[in-house]
Amino acid sequence: MDYHLRRLGRPLRAVFLAIVVHVVLLVLLGLGFFLEPKTIRPNPVIPINAVAVSEAAFNAETQKKERKEKLKKEKLKKEKLKKEKQKKEKQKK
Repeated sequence: MDYHLRRLGRPLRAVFLAIVVHVVLLVLLGLGFFLEPKTIRPNPVIPINAVAVSEAAFNAETQKKERKEKLKKEKLKKEKLKKEKQKKEKQKK
């Protein structure tokens, strides 16, 4: 009789161990899903308010500034010449 119980015990032990192994694996799988690393989310994109300037427009703007400066210099020169002429006239009198 012992022999028959032992023979019956071996398959029961194998089934029991198989069930235990599967339960442990399922628990580990569940923990893997639960402890899943957080994904890195990129920062929201902030639009940049940039203005595209054509080279021609930039050159035109710099040329305007140069012309204004040149006109100011010429005006100052003319005023200096006028003052010098007035001084000379006063000295002649």
